Amino acid sequence: MFFKPKLSTALAATCCALALSVGAVKADTITTFDASAVWSDLSLPPCIHGGIFCSLGGNIVINTTTGKIVSEDVEFFHGPPGVGPFTVDDGLFSFGSSLDFFIGDAQQNFLRVNLPVGDLIGYTGGPMCSVEFHGCGDATVTTVITFSGTDFFPDSGALTPEVAAVPGPIAGAGLPGLIFAGGGLLGWWRRRQIA
Repeated sequence: MFFKPKLSTALAATCCALALSVGAVKADTITTFDASAVWSDLSLPPCIHGGIFCSLGGNIVINTTTGKIVSEDVEFFHGPPGVGPFTVDDGLFSFGSSLDFFIGDAQQNFLRVNLPVGDLIGYTGGPMCSVEFHGCGDATVTTVITFSGTDFFPDSGALTPEVAAVPGPIAGAGLPGLIFAGGGLLGWWRRRQIA
């Protein structure tokens, strides 16, 4: 008889200690952004093909917890042949209120993306600095594609976060599941001792 209360108390204390030791795990937030931009300036003949203008499309993956770029895969559509895809990270540079990052391709062309933010920590998307949006300072600070010594400045562009599916809850996960499982184990053990 003396053994039962000690075992019950020990089991309850162990369950409480285990429940209290389970802390929140903080993982980095990785966000995939859709990159898009449009060139419609008639002074850029390589970007005009039967009324279709050049455009930019693809993904840029950013760790918004650390402010680092994880990967890039951006295409330049309807432009001159041999430009893109831009997949090579060529650096990230902050200029106070604006940020530049460079993405190269296999032919040594590069895409310079200019954003009106000081860093990428907590970044939620928004416009790229362009001919129409001068949020990065003055009109000379803009997103640009450079190839064969020629710069192409987009009329507009943006990084838009992709909408991700949110997984449903996992049955029995977390602190409530742990408490429920501990209570079930305690009940099972007590029934077994009575019989």
